[in-house]
Amino acid sequence: MSAPTVPTKATIQGSYRSTSTLRTYQTYQRQFVQYCKQLPGVDPQTATPSVSTGFFHRQSYFF
Repeated sequence: MSAPTVPTKATIQGSYRSTSTLRTYQTYQRQFVQYCKQLPGVDPQTATPSVSTGFFHRQSYFF
């Protein structure tokens, strides 16, 4: 049994029909890039799941 394929970024973005959803996605994307810039040696394009988890845990403090 093979692993399911992961959709491309363009496919995910294209699936957002609502402008507000797309705007929210783009906001998170910008914030994630800024978060990665604060971490030594972390590239947003190759960030691990643990980096993403750290980002979203950090975000939860602001909401």
